[in-house]
Amino acid sequence: MYRPQPREEIKKRKRIFVYLIFLAVSSLLWLLIKLNNVYTVKMPVTLHFSDPPAGLWLDDEYREQKLETELQTRGFILLRVVLTNKKEPVIHTSLRSLSPRKINQNEYYLTAQSLKSLVASHLNLNAEEVMLVDNELRFRANPLASKKLKVVPNLEISYDQRFGPYGPPKTYPDSIDVYAIKQVLDTLRFITTEKASYKNVRSSISDSLKLHLTHPSMSVQKHIVYFELQVEQFTETHFIVDVEPVEGANLRIFPNRTTIILNVALKDYDKLEVSEFQVEVDTSGLAKRNSRLFLKVSRKPSNAQLVRLDPDKVEYLITSAR
Repeated sequence: MYRPQPREEIKKRKRIFVYLIFLAVSSLLWLLIKLNNVYTVKMPVTLHFSDPPAGLWLDDEYREQKLETELQTRGFILLRVVLTNKKEPVIHTSLRSLSPRKINQNEYYLTAQSLKSLVASHLNLNAEEVMLVDNELRFRANPLASKKLKVVPNLEISYDQRFGPYGPPKTYPDSIDVYAIKQVLDTLRFITTEKASYKNVRSSISDSLKLHLTHPSMSVQKHIVYFELQVEQFTETHFIVDVEPVEGANLRIFPNRTTIILNVALKDYDKLEVSEFQVEVDTSGLAKRNSRLFLKVSRKPSNAQLVRLDPDKVEYLITSAR
Protein backbone atom coordinates (compact mmCIF):
# COMPACT_ATOMS: atom_id res chain seq x y z
CA MET A 1 0.00 0.00 0.00
CA TYR A 2 1.41 3.46 -1.04
CA ARG A 3 2.50 5.64 1.84
CA PRO A 4 3.15 9.39 1.22
CA GLN A 5 6.62 10.67 2.21
CA PRO A 6 6.80 13.14 5.11
CA ARG A 7 6.98 16.79 4.07
CA GLU A 8 10.26 17.31 5.93
CA GLU A 9 11.97 14.57 3.85
CA ILE A 10 10.77 16.14 0.60
CA LYS A 11 12.16 19.53 1.63
CA LYS A 12 15.48 17.91 2.56
CA ARG A 13 15.77 16.27 -0.87
CA LYS A 14 15.06 19.59 -2.58
CA ARG A 15 17.77 21.36 -0.54
CA ILE A 16 20.32 18.67 -1.49
CA PHE A 17 19.37 18.97 -5.13
CA VAL A 18 19.70 22.78 -5.09
CA TYR A 19 23.04 22.48 -3.34
CA LEU A 20 24.36 20.06 -5.97
CA ILE A 21 23.28 22.38 -8.75
CA PHE A 22 24.96 25.30 -7.02
CA LEU A 23 28.13 23.26 -6.52
CA ALA A 24 28.19 22.23 -10.17
CA VAL A 25 27.68 25.81 -11.38
CA SER A 26 30.32 27.09 -8.98
CA SER A 27 32.81 24.45 -10.12
CA LEU A 28 32.13 25.28 -13.74
CA LEU A 29 32.58 29.00 -13.08
CA TRP A 30 35.81 28.29 -11.17
CA LEU A 31 37.09 26.11 -14.05
CA LEU A 32 36.25 28.79 -16.61
CA ILE A 33 38.06 31.40 -14.53
CA LYS A 34 41.11 29.15 -14.22
CA LEU A 35 41.09 28.28 -17.92
CA ASN A 36 40.96 31.97 -18.73
CA ASN A 37 44.21 32.56 -16.86
CA VAL A 38 47.56 32.60 -18.72
CA TYR A 39 49.90 29.66 -18.11
CA THR A 40 53.35 28.67 -19.32
CA VAL A 41 54.08 25.02 -20.11
CA LYS A 42 57.02 23.27 -21.75
CA MET A 43 56.40 21.36 -24.97
CA PRO A 44 59.27 19.66 -26.83
CA VAL A 45 58.84 19.44 -30.61
CA THR A 46 60.58 17.19 -33.16
CA LEU A 47 61.41 18.78 -36.52
CA HIS A 48 61.92 16.66 -39.65
CA PHE A 49 63.64 18.66 -42.39
CA SER A 50 63.54 17.97 -46.12
CA ASP A 51 64.11 19.98 -49.30
CA PRO A 52 67.28 21.91 -48.34
CA PRO A 53 68.02 25.15 -50.21
CA ALA A 54 69.38 24.84 -53.74
CA GLY A 55 73.05 23.96 -53.76
CA LEU A 56 73.08 22.40 -50.27
CA TRP A 57 72.99 18.83 -48.97
CA LEU A 58 71.78 18.21 -45.42
CA ASP A 59 73.51 15.34 -43.62
CA ASP A 60 71.23 12.67 -42.14
CA GLU A 61 72.17 13.55 -38.56
CA TYR A 62 70.69 17.03 -39.02
CA ARG A 63 67.48 16.01 -40.77
CA GLU A 64 65.80 15.44 -37.39
CA GLN A 65 66.16 18.07 -34.68
CA LYS A 66 64.71 18.47 -31.19
CA LEU A 67 63.33 21.89 -30.38
CA GLU A 68 62.55 22.92 -26.78
CA THR A 69 59.57 25.29 -26.73
CA GLU A 70 57.39 26.92 -24.10
CA LEU A 71 53.76 27.80 -24.72
CA GLN A 72 52.42 30.86 -22.93
CA THR A 73 48.70 31.27 -23.45
CA ARG A 74 45.29 30.92 -21.81
CA GLY A 75 44.32 27.67 -20.15
CA PHE A 76 41.50 26.69 -22.50
CA ILE A 77 43.88 27.07 -25.48
CA LEU A 78 46.49 24.91 -23.74
CA LEU A 79 43.81 22.32 -23.04
CA ARG A 80 42.95 22.17 -26.72
CA VAL A 81 46.66 21.85 -27.67
CA VAL A 82 47.22 19.04 -25.17
CA LEU A 83 44.11 17.14 -26.24
CA THR A 84 45.02 17.35 -29.94
CA ASN A 85 48.71 16.50 -29.34
CA LYS A 86 48.71 13.58 -26.91
CA LYS A 87 52.18 12.64 -28.18
CA GLU A 88 55.17 14.89 -28.75
CA PRO A 89 54.40 16.99 -31.85
CA VAL A 90 56.35 16.04 -34.98
CA ILE A 91 56.59 18.69 -37.68
CA HIS A 92 57.66 17.80 -41.24
CA THR A 93 58.80 20.90 -43.05
CA SER A 94 60.80 22.19 -45.99
CA LEU A 95 64.11 23.60 -44.81
CA ARG A 96 64.17 25.86 -47.85
CA SER A 97 60.93 27.56 -46.77
CA LEU A 98 62.53 28.58 -43.43
CA SER A 99 65.25 30.62 -45.19
CA PRO A 100 68.30 29.44 -43.22
CA ARG A 101 71.10 31.94 -42.72
CA LYS A 102 74.77 31.24 -43.35
CA ILE A 103 77.43 31.33 -40.61
CA ASN A 104 80.30 29.87 -42.64
CA GLN A 105 80.78 27.50 -45.58
CA ASN A 106 79.21 24.52 -43.80
CA GLU A 107 77.27 25.98 -40.85
CA TYR A 108 73.82 27.57 -40.95
CA TYR A 109 71.12 28.58 -38.49
CA LEU A 110 67.37 29.16 -38.34
CA THR A 111 66.09 32.31 -36.65
CA ALA A 112 63.86 32.21 -33.61
CA GLN A 113 61.12 34.05 -35.49
CA SER A 114 60.94 31.49 -38.30
CA LEU A 115 60.89 28.61 -35.80
CA LYS A 116 58.21 30.24 -33.66
CA SER A 117 56.04 30.83 -36.72
CA LEU A 118 56.51 27.21 -37.78
CA VAL A 119 55.53 25.76 -34.39
CA ALA A 120 52.66 28.22 -33.95
CA SER A 121 51.23 27.32 -37.34
CA HIS A 122 51.41 23.59 -36.55
CA LEU A 123 49.72 24.03 -33.14
CA ASN A 124 47.23 26.61 -34.42
CA LEU A 125 48.60 29.34 -32.12
CA ASN A 126 49.84 32.87 -32.52
CA ALA A 127 53.61 33.27 -32.84
CA GLU A 128 53.57 35.44 -29.69
CA GLU A 129 52.30 32.46 -27.70
CA VAL A 130 55.39 30.36 -28.53
CA MET A 131 58.76 30.87 -26.85
CA LEU A 132 62.04 29.08 -27.52
CA VAL A 133 64.53 27.90 -24.92
CA ASP A 134 67.34 28.68 -27.43
CA ASN A 135 67.25 31.72 -29.67
CA GLU A 136 68.31 29.81 -32.79
CA LEU A 137 68.75 26.32 -34.22
CA ARG A 138 72.09 25.49 -35.85
CA PHE A 139 72.90 22.76 -38.35
CA ARG A 140 75.62 21.75 -40.82
CA ALA A 141 75.16 21.36 -44.57
CA ASN A 142 77.53 20.50 -47.40
CA PRO A 143 77.63 22.71 -50.51
CA LEU A 144 76.85 20.80 -53.69
CA ALA A 145 79.20 20.70 -56.64
CA SER A 146 78.02 20.46 -60.25
CA LYS A 147 79.23 18.46 -63.21
CA LYS A 148 77.98 18.06 -66.77
CA LEU A 149 77.45 14.34 -67.46
CA LYS A 150 76.54 12.43 -70.58
CA VAL A 151 73.06 10.87 -70.52
CA VAL A 152 73.08 7.13 -71.25
CA PRO A 153 69.63 5.57 -71.75
CA ASN A 154 69.12 2.22 -70.01
CA LEU A 155 67.19 0.31 -72.67
CA GLU A 156 66.19 -3.34 -72.99
CA ILE A 157 64.93 -3.92 -76.54
CA SER A 158 64.00 -7.05 -78.43
CA TYR A 159 63.37 -6.66 -82.16
CA ASP A 160 61.02 -8.41 -84.50
CA GLN A 161 62.70 -10.76 -86.97
CA ARG A 162 64.89 -8.94 -89.52
CA PHE A 163 64.49 -5.59 -87.73
CA GLY A 164 67.19 -3.78 -85.78
CA PRO A 165 68.57 -0.39 -84.67
CA TYR A 166 69.70 2.00 -87.37
CA GLY A 167 72.37 3.81 -85.38
CA PRO A 168 72.65 4.38 -81.61
CA PRO A 169 69.82 5.94 -79.56
CA LYS A 170 69.89 9.73 -79.32
CA THR A 171 68.91 11.57 -76.13
CA TYR A 172 67.69 15.16 -75.79
CA PRO A 173 69.53 16.69 -74.08
CA ASP A 174 72.54 14.45 -74.56
CA SER A 175 74.19 15.79 -71.39
CA ILE A 176 72.92 17.45 -68.24
CA ASP A 177 74.22 19.35 -65.20
CA VAL A 178 74.13 17.12 -62.13
CA TYR A 179 74.43 18.49 -58.58
CA ALA A 180 75.75 16.36 -55.71
CA ILE A 181 78.33 16.35 -52.97
CA LYS A 182 81.86 16.30 -54.40
CA GLN A 183 82.62 12.78 -53.15
CA VAL A 184 79.77 11.43 -55.25
CA LEU A 185 80.42 13.51 -58.37
CA ASP A 186 84.04 12.37 -58.47
CA THR A 187 82.86 8.77 -59.05
CA LEU A 188 80.45 9.59 -61.89
CA ARG A 189 81.36 9.53 -65.59
CA PHE A 190 77.78 9.53 -66.95
CA ILE A 191 74.20 9.42 -65.71
CA THR A 192 71.76 6.71 -66.72
CA THR A 193 68.00 6.65 -67.01
CA GLU A 194 65.51 4.36 -65.35
CA LYS A 195 65.27 1.06 -67.22
CA ALA A 196 62.80 0.96 -70.11
CA SER A 197 61.81 -2.25 -71.95
CA TYR A 198 60.41 -2.65 -75.46
CA LYS A 199 59.50 -5.98 -77.07
CA ASN A 200 59.10 -7.14 -80.69
CA VAL A 201 60.04 -3.72 -82.03
CA ARG A 202 59.62 -3.16 -85.77
CA SER A 203 59.38 0.64 -85.95
CA SER A 204 61.29 3.63 -84.64
CA ILE A 205 60.89 4.53 -80.95
CA SER A 206 60.42 7.99 -79.45
CA ASP A 207 59.78 8.20 -75.71
CA SER A 208 60.55 10.02 -72.45
CA LEU A 209 62.77 8.57 -69.74
CA LYS A 210 63.30 9.47 -66.09
CA LEU A 211 66.87 10.02 -64.95
CA HIS A 212 68.22 7.54 -62.39
CA LEU A 213 69.72 9.36 -59.40
CA THR A 214 71.94 6.91 -57.55
CA HIS A 215 72.63 8.99 -54.41
CA PRO A 216 70.28 11.03 -52.19
CA SER A 217 72.42 14.15 -52.62
CA MET A 218 72.04 14.08 -56.41
CA SER A 219 69.68 16.55 -58.04
CA VAL A 220 68.98 17.85 -61.53
CA GLN A 221 66.91 20.71 -62.84
CA LYS A 222 64.87 18.43 -65.10
CA HIS A 223 64.25 14.79 -64.24
CA ILE A 224 62.97 13.80 -67.69
CA VAL A 225 64.92 13.38 -70.92
CA TYR A 226 63.72 12.27 -74.35
CA PHE A 227 65.22 9.71 -76.65
CA GLU A 228 64.82 8.55 -80.23
CA LEU A 229 65.91 5.27 -81.78
CA GLN A 230 65.60 4.72 -85.51
CA VAL A 231 64.61 1.16 -86.42
CA GLU A 232 64.84 -0.32 -89.92
CA GLN A 233 64.33 -3.65 -91.62
CA PHE A 234 67.62 -5.38 -92.44
CA THR A 235 68.75 -7.96 -94.95
CA GLU A 236 71.94 -9.95 -95.32
CA THR A 237 74.40 -9.37 -98.15
CA HIS A 238 78.08 -10.07 -98.86
CA PHE A 239 81.15 -8.75 -100.70
CA ILE A 240 84.35 -10.47 -101.80
CA VAL A 241 87.28 -8.29 -100.73
CA ASP A 242 91.03 -8.53 -101.30
CA VAL A 243 93.08 -8.74 -98.12
CA GLU A 244 95.43 -5.77 -97.81
CA PRO A 245 99.15 -6.66 -97.92
CA VAL A 246 101.09 -6.26 -94.69
CA GLU A 247 103.44 -3.29 -94.89
CA GLY A 248 107.00 -3.84 -93.70
CA ALA A 249 106.60 -7.62 -93.38
CA ASN A 250 107.64 -10.30 -95.86
CA LEU A 251 104.44 -12.30 -95.75
CA ARG A 252 102.53 -14.25 -98.31
CA ILE A 253 99.02 -15.21 -97.25
CA PHE A 254 96.69 -17.95 -98.47
CA PRO A 255 94.00 -17.17 -99.47
CA ASN A 256 94.41 -13.48 -100.21
CA ARG A 257 90.67 -12.82 -100.52
CA THR A 258 87.76 -13.17 -98.05
CA THR A 259 84.01 -12.75 -98.05
CA ILE A 260 82.49 -10.07 -95.80
CA ILE A 261 79.00 -11.10 -94.68
CA LEU A 262 76.97 -8.27 -93.22
CA ASN A 263 73.54 -6.92 -92.44
CA VAL A 264 72.36 -3.75 -94.08
CA ALA A 265 69.14 -1.76 -93.93
CA LEU A 266 66.92 -2.30 -96.96
CA LYS A 267 67.04 1.39 -97.77
CA ASP A 268 70.87 1.25 -97.98
CA TYR A 269 71.12 -2.04 -99.88
CA ASP A 270 71.84 -0.44 -103.25
CA LYS A 271 74.18 2.21 -101.81
CA LEU A 272 77.02 -0.07 -100.67
CA GLU A 273 80.19 -0.41 -102.74
CA VAL A 274 82.96 -2.99 -102.34
CA SER A 275 85.52 -0.16 -102.33
CA GLU A 276 84.11 1.00 -98.96
CA PHE A 277 85.49 -2.12 -97.22
CA GLN A 278 89.03 -2.96 -96.20
CA VAL A 279 90.33 -6.16 -94.60
CA GLU A 280 93.77 -6.53 -93.01
CA VAL A 281 95.83 -9.26 -91.39
CA ASP A 282 96.13 -9.18 -87.61
CA THR A 283 99.88 -9.74 -87.22
CA SER A 284 99.80 -10.08 -83.41
CA GLY A 285 99.79 -13.85 -83.91
CA LEU A 286 103.26 -13.79 -85.45
CA ALA A 287 104.95 -13.34 -82.06
CA LYS A 288 103.10 -16.39 -80.79
CA ARG A 289 104.05 -18.35 -83.93
CA ASN A 290 100.44 -19.23 -84.64
CA SER A 291 99.99 -21.37 -87.72
CA ARG A 292 97.23 -19.06 -88.98
CA LEU A 293 96.52 -15.36 -88.57
CA PHE A 294 93.19 -13.71 -87.95
CA LEU A 295 91.67 -11.22 -90.38
CA LYS A 296 90.09 -7.99 -89.24
CA VAL A 297 87.87 -5.40 -90.92
CA SER A 298 89.72 -2.09 -90.74
CA ARG A 299 87.21 -0.02 -92.71
CA LYS A 300 83.49 -0.31 -93.41
CA PRO A 301 80.57 2.11 -93.82
CA SER A 302 78.76 2.97 -90.58
CA ASN A 303 75.41 1.76 -91.95
CA ALA A 304 76.68 -1.81 -92.41
CA GLN A 305 76.66 -4.32 -89.53
CA LEU A 306 79.39 -6.94 -89.75
CA VAL A 307 78.23 -10.54 -89.28
CA ARG A 308 81.41 -12.50 -90.01
CA LEU A 309 84.33 -13.06 -92.36
CA ASP A 310 84.59 -16.26 -94.38
CA PRO A 311 87.33 -17.27 -93.96
CA ASP A 312 88.34 -15.32 -90.88
CA LYS A 313 91.86 -16.83 -90.76
CA VAL A 314 94.60 -17.20 -93.35
CA GLU A 315 97.73 -19.27 -93.62
CA TYR A 316 100.99 -17.44 -94.19
CA LEU A 317 104.50 -17.89 -95.39
CA ILE A 318 107.42 -15.72 -94.32
CA THR A 319 109.62 -14.98 -97.33
CA SER A 320 113.19 -13.78 -97.28
CA ALA A 321 113.78 -10.12 -98.06
CA ARG A 322 115.28 -9.23 -101.43
